[in-house]
Amino acid sequence: MDYEEVIGTIGGCGLYQKLVLSFLFASTIMDGLQVGSMVFIVPDLDYRCAIPGYDNDTYKIQSESHEELINEYIPKSEDEGEVVYEKCLIYSNTTENGNRTTKKCSSWVYDKTNTHTSITTQLNLVCDKAILASHTITFFFMGYFFAMVGCGILSDRATVSLVYYGLTLNVGKLYGNLYMNFFLNSVVEFPAYILCLFLLNRVGRKKSHSSMMVLTGVTCIAAIFPVLYGTKELLSNGGFKCEEEEEQEEQEQIEEEGGGGGGGGMGGGRS
Repeated sequence: MDYEEVIGTIGGCGLYQKLVLSFLFASTIMDGLQVGSMVFIVPDLDYRCAIPGYDNDTYKIQSESHEELINEYIPKSEDEGEVVYEKCLIYSNTTENGNRTTKKCSSWVYDKTNTHTSITTQLNLVCDKAILASHTITFFFMGYFFAMVGCGILSDRATVSLVYYGLTLNVGKLYGNLYMNFFLNSVVEFPAYILCLFLLNRVGRKKSHSSMMVLTGVTCIAAIFPVLYGTKELLSNGGFKCEEEEEQEEQEQIEEEGGGGGGGGMGGGRS
């Protein structure tokens, strides 16, 4: 039986496959927007030194008097046959008949035709600091790389277990009697495990695990209003049990002997 016959037997692209692709496309689009945002966060802008004492100075020439001030304070240079204003130097001596020396300026005005505000304009990443703009992009993609490697693992391993161990180990910080809180916090283990016994084989591991993770998050948010720590502990226990069961089965497929111990060790090490 070839691939086409298998697809014809089990069915082609149905509603489930379309939903999965839709979610994958949505996450990919957001990923592309995040990477492409650097074009707008650290743009390559035209700029020049700001005129000292002129608070309303802009990169775009406003009037003839504004142009005269620019010519008085900002040196000119030639760039590929075109006369342009210096970006990093300003006249330190504006005496009409004196020697006009230049110095580095400490404030700039930017061309805001396409970009009103950015890291470049807020932190003045120009002239001597221009290298920092390229470093910003470099460090962004370095963080992006490590996030892709590490955050996927952390998101899978530090969700249900984080709530589970967080509630268990911090029960002493809850209001009320310490012993009663610890007792109630432990009692909810029983219905959670009993619930898993019925759900795992009847509903399925994926559906049980996903539903308990979602309900745990909802009750954690809802805990701002009523005291629902007992309920969310029950759900997180159920989700944690589902995760342990999945780890156990995966380990048994890879290595029959020692798989259960390895899965239990990883489950305990997540705390």
